[in-house]
Amino acid sequence: MHKTYLHGSKGVAISYAWGEFDREERRVGHFRDSPDDAVIMELGSEWRVSSVQERLAQLTKQHDGCWVDQICMPRKEEKIRQALAAIPAIFRTLPVTVLLPGSLCGCLRKAFDEYQAAKLKADEQQASADQPSEASARLDRCMKHLDICLFGMGCLNSNGASSWTKRLWTLQEFFFSKSCSFLFANQEVMQCYKIEDSINIAVKPEQLNDYSRRLYEDLVKQRSHSSDDVVREFFRHENNLTRVSLEFPLVVKATDFDLPISLASLLLGDRQVWDLAGGRQRGPREDLKHVTFTLEAITTQPRTATQPKDYILSMFPAVDGYIIPGNLNHLSPTELLEDALAQLFGLENVFIPNLSPMGLIGNICPSAQWSPDLSRAAFGIGDSTDIYGSFLCSKALIVRSPACLPLKLPSVPTTTSLGQNAHNFDTWVEVMVREWENSYYDLRRFHRRFGVSWEEAVAKLESSSKSERVVGLMRILSEIPSGDRHKTREDVISTMIEMLVRLDVLISAREVEKAIHGLTCEFLHLDATRCRQHGVRTIFSLGHGVVQQGGQEEGMFSHSCVGLVNGHSFDQAISSGAELLTIALDVRPETPFYEAVKIPGTSPPEYRIIGVWAPLHRNFRVAEIGAIMVHQHQDHNAYVV
Repeated sequence: MHKTYLHGSKGVAISYAWGEFDREERRVGHFRDSPDDAVIMELGSEWRVSSVQERLAQLTKQHDGCWVDQICMPRKEEKIRQALAAIPAIFRTLPVTVLLPGSLCGCLRKAFDEYQAAKLKADEQQASADQPSEASARLDRCMKHLDICLFGMGCLNSNGASSWTKRLWTLQEFFFSKSCSFLFANQEVMQCYKIEDSINIAVKPEQLNDYSRRLYEDLVKQRSHSSDDVVREFFRHENNLTRVSLEFPLVVKATDFDLPISLASLLLGDRQVWDLAGGRQRGPREDLKHVTFTLEAITTQPRTATQPKDYILSMFPAVDGYIIPGNLNHLSPTELLEDALAQLFGLENVFIPNLSPMGLIGNICPSAQWSPDLSRAAFGIGDSTDIYGSFLCSKALIVRSPACLPLKLPSVPTTTSLGQNAHNFDTWVEVMVREWENSYYDLRRFHRRFGVSWEEAVAKLESSSKSERVVGLMRILSEIPSGDRHKTREDVISTMIEMLVRLDVLISAREVEKAIHGLTCEFLHLDATRCRQHGVRTIFSLGHGVVQQGGQEEGMFSHSCVGLVNGHSFDQAISSGAELLTIALDVRPETPFYEAVKIPGTSPPEYRIIGVWAPLHRNFRVAEIGAIMVHQHQDHNAYVV
C-alpha cells in the first residue's frame, strides 16, 4: 500500500462494519516503501482477510485509491477531532462502496432478472391493450418473489444480512453518499439454503454465509438452554435485517422508486446516484434536515456504535458550523450531547422537543430543556434509543430561545388539562376495565397481534416469586415473536401495561402500579430508578376522544392516559388550585405531550412544564388539549418558560 491524495474524480470511500464477532487485529498488507510496517485492521471473524485484501486491491485499481477509516484516520489525538469533522465531506465527495462480508446465493439475481423481464413484457402489452393482462399478473408475482428474497424468507443466503445494517456510522455514511454501490467480499456465489418453515427446521450452520453462520453460533452460545429460542431469534435477524434496516434511508434518499427494486439493485452491485439537493447548493437547512431525518431513523430502527461518544460524533458534524469541543476527552456522552444541542440552537435556532424535560425533575427554568439526569444514556448506551429515544426529532421547532417556547392557546376556553382530573391508580383501573368491552376480547386481540396467549403469559409469571414477576413481564417482551413486522416496541409496551392491570390475582395492586411506572419510563426511554430518586411518579387520567364533524370519535376505544409528573410540583399545583394545561405539538394537535402549570401574574401567560404524557397507541387522540406548541413565526399568545 501507499498514500495518495483523493478527490471527487479520484478514489472511493469504503463503508463497512468492523465486525460483530470476535474482533481482533488482522494484518491486511504493508506499506510499499516499508515492508516491515504492517497495515492492520480490526475485523470480526465473519470477515475473510484474504477476501478483504482482494476487494481493496480491486477497488484501488478501479478508482485509483480507497479511503478506509482504519487505514486513513490519524492516530494522534490532536488530529482525530479534525478527521472526525471531515468524515461527512469525504462520503459526500467520493463515490461510496459498501463492503459486506460473505456473498449472496443466486436467488436474488434470478428473482431480479425475472422481474426485469416481466416488467418489459408488461410494459409492451400495456402499450397495446387497455385490459389487465397475464403479463401484469406475472409482474405482481415476480415482485412478491423479489420481496421474499430481500426478507430472506425463502432462502437464508439471499439477502446479504450483516452487521452493517445495524451500525450508526454506516447508516450515516450511506446517508451522506451521493453515489453508492454494494460489494460482497467473497467472490464465490453461495449455495442456496431453501426453507419452508422458519421455526420447525434444524439450522445447518455450515450451509450459511459467513455472517449468518457466526450469528447462529453466537446465539447458540448465548441461549444453549433453548433451541427454539435460538431458531426464533436467528430468523428474526435474518428476515428483517437488510430489508427493514435500509427501508427508511432509501425512502429519504430516493423519492421516485420501488423499494424492493432499488434495494435489490444495490445488493446486486449496481451503482445508484442521488441528487439530494435537487441541483441546489447544499445549505444549512439541508444539513438540519439530514440530522433530524437520521435521528428519527435511529429511534425507530436502533443502531449501535463501539464508542459511546460516537453516538454524537457520528451525527452532529453533518451540520455545517458544528465544532467538536476541544475538551472532547473530558466530556461524557451526555455532556457532549448537551453541547451539540446548544450548538444546534445557536446555528439554526432549533429546539428538539424531548421526553426528559428539566421540569420533570423540578427545575423551574428552562423547564422544557433536555435534562440528562433521567436519561438511560447516563448509565451506559446499549444502542441509539438509549440516548436519542427521548427526543422527538421530526417535531423540531424554530424558536427564539429554549427558555421561551411559543404556545397557541384556543380562543374559546375548553377543558384544557388531563392532569386536572387525574385519578388514583385504583380508580383508574376500575374505569379502564369497564371501558374495555371484556377480558376475552383483549386477550384474543393480544394473541392475534403477537402470537402469545394470555395463558402462556400468566404461566410464565406464576412460575416465579412475586419479586421476580415484574422481571418476568419484561422478559415476555423479548420473547414475543416478530411475525408482524409492523409491530412496534410501543405496541408491545402498551399491551404489557394493559396486561398488568389484570394481574391483581398474581401481584398486589402496589406491585402492579410500580411495574406500570417502570414500563412507562421504559416507554419514554427514561431510567426508572433515577425517576423515583427525583420524585417522578406515574399519573393516571382518562380523556375524551376527539369528535369529528360528523359526530364520531377518533382514536382508540379506550382513552386512558399514563404519564409522569414531578410529584412535588404536581401536588403543589393541585393543592393550591393552580391552572394546569395539557400541551400538544402542532404535528398531531390532539396527542397529549406535556403537562404544565401556569405561573401566576404573567401576561402573556407563561407556563412551566411539570410532566410528560405517554400516548400508549399511535392513534391515541383526546380533546383535553389546552395549547399547541408552535414555531416562533406562527401565531402565538403564550409561552413555556
